[in-house]
Amino acid sequence: VSSSMEVLILSGGKAPEISPLPQILLVAGGEEKQLDLTPYVSDEDTPTEAISWELAAAAGIAGRIEGSRLIVSVPAGQQGTRKLQLTAVDPQGNRMGADMTILIEEDSAAPVLTLKVGRHPVFSDLLELEIRASETLREAPEVRVDGEPVEVASGEASYLATFPFEPQEGEGLIEVAVRAFDRGGNEANRQLNLALSWMDEGGGNVQGPDPQVQLNVPAGAAGPGQLALLYRLGEEDKPADSGAEPVYSIGLARRQELTYPVTLNFFAGTGAEPDLGILRWNEEEEAWEELPTVVDEESGWLSASVTELGLFKLGPVTEENRRSNSGLHCYPNPFIPSNASGVEIAYQGAAPGGVRLELFNSLGQPVRLLV
Repeated sequence: VSSSMEVLILSGGKAPEISPLPQILLVAGGEEKQLDLTPYVSDEDTPTEAISWELAAAAGIAGRIEGSRLIVSVPAGQQGTRKLQLTAVDPQGNRMGADMTILIEEDSAAPVLTLKVGRHPVFSDLLELEIRASETLREAPEVRVDGEPVEVASGEASYLATFPFEPQEGEGLIEVAVRAFDRGGNEANRQLNLALSWMDEGGGNVQGPDPQVQLNVPAGAAGPGQLALLYRLGEEDKPADSGAEPVYSIGLARRQELTYPVTLNFFAGTGAEPDLGILRWNEEEEAWEELPTVVDEESGWLSASVTELGLFKLGPVTEENRRSNSGLHCYPNPFIPSNASGVEIAYQGAAPGGVRLELFNSLGQPVRLLV
């Protein structure tokens, strides 16, 4: 005679308890958001670290569980609300479920792009454009230089585009255009206008895309591979506390430090503020520092001699950093070639001592030593 016994296995202990779960606000197409679920579960007979989680996500939302962490995101184009069903499971198989509400915010803001142009560290005729975005982009930005597409490489936190500027006579102008989309499909566009000039031999000057800024490079500062680069920063690229004044990036060598001074010229106008001068951004101090500025009140031009380049702008300076050029006069001004014999140059020294008076042409090349 055979017989059978039916065995009913019951789960032991009590099921976990889940306290009310918070609502989460997510931007459609935005970054993932994480939430630690440990504070929201308890079990009388099981340590919370022994409880596992299961997730069921509604259509239009992406989520996963890693340990006790919920990781969730919303694809671009979604709106409204979505539900997540979370289930806590203890080692005895007891289960408890709860819903979490996801509020979806539509992403309508374009990403902010910051741009920086510099020399290639190895090849003298190449320039590098570094692009940083305020949020994750859908793909690498599109870069065009004078209308031609340029390859863009992706880095950890930025993108890099490299393009050439071949040796040529005189000043050259380059237009750089950048286009990018965030994961929500919002489009951002930026444009930079670069002024460049090779300073291999006799020096020269370069006038920026804005005619009120010029860089004068004397022969002593010129040399093989020296490329003058000048452009105006966008509002997104300016350092903190820059105010409303335009900021300009001015470079010559691969490094900012020079062995021979160059001259910066800013046109402020004859009606400028009486304390206006030239400022340079100090990267180490993260502050604008005053430069000794020569002021020509008749023409409205301000100038400063520097051996360290970088970012510059106009701003208030103390009285000791505003110097008048009234000690040197030339008549007629401007110079008239047909009346060379009638030119008079008058100068007055600020203190007794040696004087050197030398003429230079518009390229910064020495013409004649007078005194």
